[in-house]
Amino acid sequence: MDEEEIVLGAQAIAATGRFLAASLSFVLVVLPWRPHSVLGWALVAVCALLIGGLFMRYDMRIWALIKDPLFGRSSLSAAVWGYGLLGSLIYSALGMGLDAGDTRALHLYAIGGFLYSVYATIAVYQCAHNSRSRWIAQLARISAILSLILLLVFTYLYATGAFDGLLSELQGLTG
Repeated sequence: MDEEEIVLGAQAIAATGRFLAASLSFVLVVLPWRPHSVLGWALVAVCALLIGGLFMRYDMRIWALIKDPLFGRSSLSAAVWGYGLLGSLIYSALGMGLDAGDTRALHLYAIGGFLYSVYATIAVYQCAHNSRSRWIAQLARISAILSLILLLVFTYLYATGAFDGLLSELQGLTG
């Protein structure tokens, strides 16, 4: 074996280790949710593989993918469509695997959703200056501020239990 083969073998082992570490760390984060269906576990497996693949593909740049929007180093479209819409869809899909009777898991899911929403909103605000149109940039910043205010209001209402009465009232109207 020559030196080049040894280096390629070491790089392959390191990449496999990063893939396994990223996949395992995702699974450990999801375990408190304890999916109660085959669909939930399948979703966990697919997400673990995707996250492991991201770590392999981007190596340590994965932290740049997380950090760059917070410092305005991403495009506005990436912040809105990627971090805002796609990220929210992925997080919502994770919620499908939750047991509706497990209040602890639902509270953790709500806290995670709040934190991710704050992250995505800040990313949109920070990346607004990257828009070609000044009008779109202003609209994005105003929307981000209004979204953050509404997010805080709805979080307060959720934490105080104001939605509990509303849900039971809606169930009475529909049932």
